[in-house]
Amino acid sequence: MANNGDVVSEDVERGVAALCRHLGEEGSHLLRRCEPKGDELASFDFPLPPDYLGVSRTLRISFNNNFPTSGLVFKISPSAWLKWPHVMKDWLCLYGAGNAPVIGTAEQVVADKFARLTALLQLVLPAEAKGKRDAEFNREISTYWDQQIDQAYRTWQQLILLGLPSNARPLYTVSDQRKRIGNVDERIWVGEDAKELFKHIAKISGASDSVKAPAKAAFFAPLLSIPGVELPKAENLIAWLAPHLQAADARSLTKWESDSANFPVRWILVRLPDTEPPLVKAFVLRSTAMKKNGHFNYGRRAGRTYGRSKTRSGPIVLQAANLHLITPTTLHSRDKNTDQTQLKQKQVVLIGAGTLGAMVATQLARTGITKMTVIDPDELEVANIGRHVLGADDLGRFKVYALKERIERDLPFVNVQAISNYLHLALKDKPTLLDEVDLVIITTADWWSEQYLWHLKANANWSLVHGWAEPHALVGHVLTAQTGQTGDGRQLFDVNGHFKHRFTDWPHNGVEPLPGCGASFIPGGPISIAAIATMISDAAISTLTRNPTQPFWFTYVSNPERVTEAGGTYLAEPLPPNCGNLVIKRPWPEEVAQ
Repeated sequence: MANNGDVVSEDVERGVAALCRHLGEEGSHLLRRCEPKGDELASFDFPLPPDYLGVSRTLRISFNNNFPTSGLVFKISPSAWLKWPHVMKDWLCLYGAGNAPVIGTAEQVVADKFARLTALLQLVLPAEAKGKRDAEFNREISTYWDQQIDQAYRTWQQLILLGLPSNARPLYTVSDQRKRIGNVDERIWVGEDAKELFKHIAKISGASDSVKAPAKAAFFAPLLSIPGVELPKAENLIAWLAPHLQAADARSLTKWESDSANFPVRWILVRLPDTEPPLVKAFVLRSTAMKKNGHFNYGRRAGRTYGRSKTRSGPIVLQAANLHLITPTTLHSRDKNTDQTQLKQKQVVLIGAGTLGAMVATQLARTGITKMTVIDPDELEVANIGRHVLGADDLGRFKVYALKERIERDLPFVNVQAISNYLHLALKDKPTLLDEVDLVIITTADWWSEQYLWHLKANANWSLVHGWAEPHALVGHVLTAQTGQTGDGRQLFDVNGHFKHRFTDWPHNGVEPLPGCGASFIPGGPISIAAIATMISDAAISTLTRNPTQPFWFTYVSNPERVTEAGGTYLAEPLPPNCGNLVIKRPWPEEVAQ
C-alpha cells in the first residue's frame, strides 16, 4: 500500500517482479524497500559501486501511479549532478538523439530503463577514461550551464544573432519593441554590422530612422575549448572564459566589459568549438539594480547615453537567455538533401507572383536560393488571399513588393529584386535583366508571356522551368529545358496556348467569368496548388543542381474522380489502384524535335 492510499496496481507488481528478475538473485537481495513519496506506489534503494570520485551512491527506483506509461523513475543520492554526465539537477538524461523511452509492458519498460542506466554507469566507473566522460559532458554543456543560473532571474528573453561574426568583437544590440503574443517577454536583435542590423529591424517593424548610436552591449568570442561544467559567479565569468580564448580575444573581452560597465544588461556570446551548425551560448550579465522582471530598451539613445559613462551599474548576476543564430547555415541545417553551396551562388528570375509563383518563390528561398528577381504587374485582391502566401495586410499592394518584404523579413539573407511590370516591358527598361541569371521560372498561365520566353530561351544561356495548373488545379505540369538544350516548348501548345497533352477538359476551357470587360479567373484550391508549386520548385532545384542532359515533363495528378465532380472530363489514363496523388516524370513528348 502506498502512503497516499493508492493500491499498488497489477502493472506495478509486474514491474517489481521484472526488476528482481533483471537484478538476479544476488542483486535483488540488495534492494531495500522505501517509504513511497508523492505519487510513488513502490520505491526501492539499490547501492551502486564507488564511482571515479570514490563516492558510493544509492539509486532510488520508483514506480509511480502511471507506471508503465510514465516509465520507471531513477534518482541518485548523494546527487551526481555536475559529477556524472547525463545527470541533470532533477532528472537523468538517459535517452540521446534518436532514442526515446520504450512505451510497452511493465517488463519492457524495466528492461529498457536498466539498459540505459547500465550505459551511464559504465561512464562513471573508476576504470573509464576521463576523456570519454568529458566528451559526454561537453555534448550537453549548455543544459548543465542553464540549470545553474539563479532561478530568481530566469527570463523568456530571446536573443537573435543576425549572422555569425568571424572573430571576437563587440556587437550592437537593439531591442525589438513590438508587442507580441505568446511567451516572449523580450527580444533583442544582435549583430556586428549596425547598418545591416537596423536595415533588418526596419523590414520587420516598419521603422526607417537612420542609425545614430546603437548600443554595443554584447560581445562575441569563439572558444578554443570548453571551460568546464560548473559556472562561476557573474563577476568571475570573464576570468573563467579567458584561458579558453585566444589571448587577444581575452584582452578585447576584458576591455569591452570595462567599456560597457554602465549598461544594466549585457550579453557575452561564446561559440562552442567543433559544432556544426554553429552552437552559440549566451551568458547574460544583469545588474541587481534592475527589477527582476524589468526591461531596458536598447537602441539609438541607449548607445549615446550609456556609452559615454564608465560608471558601473552595481553588482551583477549571471542570467540565461535563449539565443537564436540566423545564418544561411543554420536556416538550412535540417535540409540534408540539398547542396547549399551550389544554391547560394545561383540567380533565379521568377515571372509571376500569383498563387503558384509566390509559393514557388517562397519555397526556393527556404530551400537556399539567396538571389532572386520576381516580375509581376498585378496587385493583391481579396479573392487571392484564400490561396496566396500573402494576406489581408497586403491588399492593394503590388504582389512583388509584398512578397519581397515577406521573404526578406523571414529570411534575412535572401535578396529579392521586385519588378512590378510585364516581362517584355521590364526587358525594355533593362535589356540585360536576364543576362547573368542561371534559371528563369514562369508560372503566369499567360500564353503571350510564355511563348515570348520560349522565344528568348532559344538564344539564352539560362535554363527554363515552365509550370502551370490546369483548371481547378487537380492537374499541373512542368516543362524544363537546360542551358544549351534546343527544344522549343511552344510546339507542345496550340495557337491559343492550350497544352496539347492536357489531362482534363472543361467547358469554356475552365475559365470562370467575372463582372467587367474581360475579367475572369481560373479556379483552383490552395492544397492542390501548393502540391503543384512543390513539383515546380523540385524541378527548379534539380535543374540548378543536377544538370539534367535532356528536357523533362512533369505532371501532378490529384484524385481524377474530382474532375468529373467539378464538371470536367478526365482525359488521361487512370491512376494505379489505391493511388490518390501522383507525380509523373518523363522526357518531352516525341513529336517535339530536339
